[in-house]
Amino acid sequence: MKRSSQQGMAVINALVVVMAVSIATMGIVQRQSALATQLASERDYMQANWLLRGALDWAVLVLRLDLQRSAVTHKGGLWAQALSELKIETPDKTRAAYFSGYIQDEQGKFNLALLLSDGRIQARYV
Repeated sequence: MKRSSQQGMAVINALVVVMAVSIATMGIVQRQSALATQLASERDYMQANWLLRGALDWAVLVLRLDLQRSAVTHKGGLWAQALSELKIETPDKTRAAYFSGYIQDEQGKFNLALLLSDGRIQARYV
C-alpha cells in the first residue's frame, strides 16, 4: 500500500473513534439529564407532600381552636375563615410556595329532611 492510502485510512479510523466517543458521551449526558430531572421531580413531590401535611395540621389546629371558643358549629366560626396566599419560603429564601385553603362543613351540606317523605325513607338519599 502506498503511504497516502495509509494516511487516508488513519484519518477514517480517527473519525470513527471520535464518532464513537461522541455517541458514548452523548448517551452519558442524556442519562445524567434524565436523572437530574427525576431527582427534581422527586424533590418537588416531597415538598408538595410536606405542604399537604402542613395544611392538614393547620386544619386540625383551626378546628381545635374553634372548638375551644364554641361548642356550636356555625358559618361565622374560626374554621370558616379562608386562608389566602400564605407565603412559605425555604430557609435560604431561594424558593417559595403560596398556600391557600379553606375548610368546608360537608355535614352541613346534607339535608336530613330529604331522608323522610310521607313517612317513608327515601332510598336515593340514604
